[in-house]
Amino acid sequence: MSQSVTHLTPDERQTLFENFLRCIDREENLIHYRLTWGLQWNLASFGALFALQQISIENNFKFTIYILISFFGIVATILSIIGIAAAHLQAEFLIKSINRRLGVTDDNWDSTEFIRPYGDPATIHRPARWVSKFLPLLFILIWIFVFLWAYPEIAHHGR
Repeated sequence: MSQSVTHLTPDERQTLFENFLRCIDREENLIHYRLTWGLQWNLASFGALFALQQISIENNFKFTIYILISFFGIVATILSIIGIAAAHLQAEFLIKSINRRLGVTDDNWDSTEFIRPYGDPATIHRPARWVSKFLPLLFILIWIFVFLWAYPEIAHHGR
């Protein structure tokens, strides 16, 4: 069980906050890694589509490969989204935990000697988190477009 806030010395409060910041930094790094991994898998898939355009094969088989590559791109993106969401949940847990331990109520850090990480929750923190959620969603839309583009393109060349 954690110590009461009133029983923590200033040094213990500082140590607690520094540990919290390290945990937050870890979650932010995981978000960046997962965005990077998703981007790399998607770029590799786009490269495979480009290479597929350079190969002369039957259009029905080419369409099947397009579907598989698009599906792979969407799956890689969904995995990225799941990983990013997990890191966001962990960051929220950490913030709630530090709020409780430091005696912060309603995300009002003015009562502490510390600056709230991420800034104001309503105007900075939550809107900024959307950036890491938007990029993978954008890739899913791109993959849907690729799939919708591929079918008529291949069907037209198959005639």
